[in-house]
Amino acid sequence: MAHAAIKNYSCTTSQNPQIPTGAWFLSSQTTWQIQPALWPFISAFCVTRPHGPANLITVLSECALLMEYTNWHGGYPLSWAPSAMSCPAHMSRFLTESLGLCISIESAASYGWTPFHALWDADRLPRGFPLYAGSGSRPDFLIQTPSGWHGIEARGRGERGPIGNPRPITRQLPKLTGLESWSKRFTPNPSWSMAWSWVTQAGTNVDHFDPGDPFLIAPTDEQAIWDRMQEAADDLCSTEDPRVHRTHALGREVSVSTRPVSANRELGGQGWRDEMHLTVVAWSRRLEARELMDLAGDSESSGSAPQRGWDRTAVGAFMATAITPQPPKLEGEDLVQSILKPAIRRSLNHYDLG
Repeated sequence: MAHAAIKNYSCTTSQNPQIPTGAWFLSSQTTWQIQPALWPFISAFCVTRPHGPANLITVLSECALLMEYTNWHGGYPLSWAPSAMSCPAHMSRFLTESLGLCISIESAASYGWTPFHALWDADRLPRGFPLYAGSGSRPDFLIQTPSGWHGIEARGRGERGPIGNPRPITRQLPKLTGLESWSKRFTPNPSWSMAWSWVTQAGTNVDHFDPGDPFLIAPTDEQAIWDRMQEAADDLCSTEDPRVHRTHALGREVSVSTRPVSANRELGGQGWRDEMHLTVVAWSRRLEARELMDLAGDSESSGSAPQRGWDRTAVGAFMATAITPQPPKLEGEDLVQSILKPAIRRSLNHYDLG
């Protein structure tokens, strides 16, 4: 997995008399391992589409385009491929905003989110839902965590970023203030964070602002988000397009599509492009964590160490993705063995699915 450098900023409270309430300070520096196999989840469930729902082809095309213009190969900094910034300005904005949104899913993992928890665009919440905000600031998406619900704001900029540690800078302040106002509508405690990504050809740096903990909502409200995700999953997998293959896997009907992408890298003037294949599998009946474990089988999931390439697969409640050197076979059992089994095993080793 490619990596990004992270600066984590925390917010003081009145319990600290030495620093004024509301001041931000650098609490830690770390690295996130960016997983491009998770990017289709963002595209499918976290992007407002004014002219129609997402389908398998749009999700695959968006993610493949993003991967064509980024260096996401494991062991290297996440960065733009040399050709990325030769795009026209409107295309550059699309790339930086999209990559910022994808990077922010790594921050979701830091709160205990897994692909089997809910992940939803805050602009598409049902009216009357406890976290619904018809106007004013709101985060880009919501995640379900073991300790409650959390809003995440994502920003991507094709710049090196400001020099030094003092944050927030002037243009970050309005977003932080707006998110705090959104949070206070529902709970007295902070329930949001912001991942502001600076992406260049040399690498990626992220300012991660994290003021507090998630909050709880009632089970009936939680189910409302899952119902909306179900509707999105129905649209995703029902694409009527000859490029979408239908087969049977995981005990359900699935839709599959694949296309080539490139892993780019230029180091010391020596460039290379490895052709890989991005595959997205979608279904409309939710896959539960217990069902996942049953499908994997105890002998295959317990005590097995992660293997090379597993960081390029992901499986969630409604979809799975994989990045493979060769085009995968798309029929049921072949699909299970080549893509779905590795993704399932990785989830069982990497996440606590309860």
